[in-house]
Amino acid sequence: MKTNKIVATFKYGRYWGNFALSFIIILATVMIFGFAYFAVAVLWKENPTASVFTVLVDVFLVGLFAVELIKGCKNRLYAKKCLSDAIEIITIAKFFDKDTNWGLSYKGIKISVSFHYQNKKLRKHSIYDRCFKRYIDKEVRILYSPTYDEVLLFKENKNKQD
Repeated sequence: MKTNKIVATFKYGRYWGNFALSFIIILATVMIFGFAYFAVAVLWKENPTASVFTVLVDVFLVGLFAVELIKGCKNRLYAKKCLSDAIEIITIAKFFDKDTNWGLSYKGIKISVSFHYQNKKLRKHSIYDRCFKRYIDKEVRILYSPTYDEVLLFKENKNKQD
């Protein structure tokens, strides 16, 4: 199984492919060096206080990008481990819960899937993530890893008509 077909894991949320991670690294690098150049070369002579503030904003942005990169890489490694014994299952994704914190802290929604594995009915719930919204009440392909008790969500088929 290839990891480029994975959309999300139920434990960590959205799965970032190579393109998304590369884009974030490039964007972070451009922003970091851009802010640093602006703070040192342009502002330092005119207003040292503004220069220090710009450097602090730069450090804050570096921290945000670092957290997102760490989460993305952690999810990728976890998904690769789960693929070792994953079983493909087709099921219906159902709405489970919605984050009620609107605004900057809005996390998204949770979905749940039910399926049978070794004569047991299992029901798994995702974490809050915005990427799950498009899968509500649709037939989805999942991979279930019994070793890690984890569900990986596959991309929906583009040739399938709803």
